[in-house]
Amino acid sequence: MIDLSRGQVWKSRLHERLKMHLWRIAANVLPTKDVISQFANVEVECTLCNLFDESSFHIFALCPIAKSLWFRSQWGVKTDSLGFASIHDFINFLFSPSFAKELIVCQREDFLFFGAILCNVIWKQKNLFLFEGFAVKVEELSFRISKLFLEHKGWRGELVFACSKRLNTIFPFQAEAEAIKWALTLAANLEFEAIIIESDSQVVQYGSSFSSKVVFSL
Repeated sequence: MIDLSRGQVWKSRLHERLKMHLWRIAANVLPTKDVISQFANVEVECTLCNLFDESSFHIFALCPIAKSLWFRSQWGVKTDSLGFASIHDFINFLFSPSFAKELIVCQREDFLFFGAILCNVIWKQKNLFLFEGFAVKVEELSFRISKLFLEHKGWRGELVFACSKRLNTIFPFQAEAEAIKWALTLAANLEFEAIIIESDSQVVQYGSSFSSKVVFSL
């Protein structure tokens, strides 16, 4: 069976950061415990619920935390009753929910935006709990998801400029830092008054020193 979910992600109108995160989920390349356990001897219990084995499928669809957040949404989704068999079923559901016939195009896009934001918030919360001990509070997560959804709902941008270049390094942090440095150089050459840099690397962000006209977003 051909997996079409990853192609759907790239064709969507999601924000690029959300699009990349959703693609990583669909490709099953996020460093969840089931993936890490293939290379190291680690416990595989879910970081958030500590009840079931941790996988992308579990974290975003079937974990009690995820199920609660989905049910609290305006759609009242009960993920454990939808018969998902894999992460690809879950991704396809985001693009074409079981109640899609009742939705017009913009409402389907809203549902996809909400789902992508929910997954992104859950992943960040997992890492905050794992590395910094931040407690998991479903009500606060639900509020954060709703707030981000309203902010993103009005975002409908078009790509106006893109570029790339080869960098000889095997270190991800160096590649990230060099990319940001290059982006700043391009921004200066193009005489931008202010820019927003989006990065998932806190190490790079905290290790950088830029003017107040440069805003970081994780």
